[in-house]
Amino acid sequence: MVTLKEIITAINERLIAIAPDVEIQSNDISEGYQTPSFFVELEDVRSAQYGSWGRERSIPVVIYYFPTERQHKQIELLDMQEKLEQGFIKPFEIMKGFTVFPSELNATKTDGVLQFSFDLYTLEYDLTETGEDITELHLNIEKRD
Repeated sequence: MVTLKEIITAINERLIAIAPDVEIQSNDISEGYQTPSFFVELEDVRSAQYGSWGRERSIPVVIYYFPTERQHKQIELLDMQEKLEQGFIKPFEIMKGFTVFPSELNATKTDGVLQFSFDLYTLEYDLTETGEDITELHLNIEKRD
């Protein structure tokens, strides 16, 4: 099964490909941050059992982009928004054989920070056998009137 840590790692790798000069923060941004930088957050992840062997997840992703300058940042934010849209509009691989398709891409600007969000939906199956194979099966069948 794919972990949330693996999902964030894949998103970070995609961000490095999109903007290699921009640092990715992993500390809580309330403690301060460098500019320019990204901060990735998974918000309100919902998981549910899917059948006997499956897990279904809905994962809202928010990427915060802190621009280089606090003033005159409009062009920088528009350029980064365009890069993020192009980088996350296509499916990407979390791990070998497990690809996700981002949906509902959205960009907003709040207090000079770009908030780029999208949703990931995953459906996983764990079909590994956990018990012994049945080699003999004995049935007692009774006829009732």
